[in-house]
Amino acid sequence: MIIKIEKKRGNYHAKHYRTYRISRINGLPDPSYTVSDHPQPAYDKNGDDVIQLAFEVDNDTLEAAVESIRALKMLGSNISMPNKTVVHKYLDEVDEAAKLCGAINTVVNTRDKDGNVTGYLKGYNTDGMGYWQGIKEEGIDFKGMKMVLIGTGGAATAIAVRGALDGIAELHIFNIKDKFYARGEEIVDIINKNSNCKARCMTWAIWHS
Repeated sequence: MIIKIEKKRGNYHAKHYRTYRISRINGLPDPSYTVSDHPQPAYDKNGDDVIQLAFEVDNDTLEAAVESIRALKMLGSNISMPNKTVVHKYLDEVDEAAKLCGAINTVVNTRDKDGNVTGYLKGYNTDGMGYWQGIKEEGIDFKGMKMVLIGTGGAATAIAVRGALDGIAELHIFNIKDKFYARGEEIVDIINKNSNCKARCMTWAIWHS
């Protein structure tokens, strides 16, 4: 799935083809949208003249879809599976956290000093950005803190990586010994090699002991 962000045309409003359970969209064009079930109300509330449309895109047509962001001067796009892990091949730049996570869910068509899109596309993973922004808005300074994270899924990976890059001192990831446990070990290795955070991955058995 690739989501097109474009300016509204007169009174035209797009039909919402799919509901998204997300808390924040970053970089389209301002990284501070708070949303509930679908991003469109956030755009309207903030007075942004944009509309969001959904299109079915698979890996075979992804390159052409990304090129359409440039050609049609879209503001950007949200990306879902199965395209999150391969869209980086067609972008000009990838944010450090997204690169370490190995998944991109937001593509931004960067702008020049006059606010015009340039065609230079940068990829982000906003799962971690949104989580930690919410923590900051609660007045919590998490830098130097220890964190316990349960699970090694996509959102957990993004939260762990972004937190490590932004100043979490220690991270303990717990997961049952299933097929996803190895992913937790990979995350820990990535964090320890690319940040000052000290990370460990442990099973439930160790935790309960």
